[in-house]
Amino acid sequence: MGLRRVITKYNSCSDNSTYSYINKKSKSSFHITIRPGLQLASFSTEEGSENVQTDFNTEVNFRIGIEFEYVLPLNNKKWSLVLEPTYQSYSSRKDRPFGDLAPSFREVDYQSIEIPLSLRHYLFLSSESQLFLNGGLAYDLNIEGNKITSDLGASIDLKGSLNPVIGFGFRYDQKFSVEFRYQTYRDLLNEDFFRESNYSSFAFILGYRML
Repeated sequence: MGLRRVITKYNSCSDNSTYSYINKKSKSSFHITIRPGLQLASFSTEEGSENVQTDFNTEVNFRIGIEFEYVLPLNNKKWSLVLEPTYQSYSSRKDRPFGDLAPSFREVDYQSIEIPLSLRHYLFLSSESQLFLNGGLAYDLNIEGNKITSDLGASIDLKGSLNPVIGFGFRYDQKFSVEFRYQTYRDLLNEDFFRESNYSSFAFILGYRML
């Protein structure tokens, strides 16, 4: 007979209140969470032998993802693997002074499905609340039509790539969560020998666990 059953039986026989000493952590090893949020993104390009740079504006956009989490059966379930397909977009316009040899304006339109795969570590504060840390890599699946265009009519195709992802968050009552996430350098011109770019973002993400 386990210690928990002995205590429960003793309390019952003694007409005392019966307490359950069961940890309230979720018993399931697989979870699905809907994750909407806001993303603050920036984009810049560098081109040619003279490294002509264009810094587009920092833009705020909506993003939404669905998170699949598998809790690993080790170290008191403090580690998990997380996969989160996410739709995100970014668009901006950069005007140049008239008389410049370069185009007088450039526009960028970029949409993709990000697929970050991360390792998550939980820090349990109580039976109902946890902090967590994420670290991993995001693979970017481009949606057709992602380009940089200018008033001269020329366009440059954007391509997806792999980049590091880190995050810090808080979960309450096994259902609700909030996360701050930073995605580092992503080169969307990685297939162009004469050009390079830097796309990075900071996101504020809310979560509701459905399973």
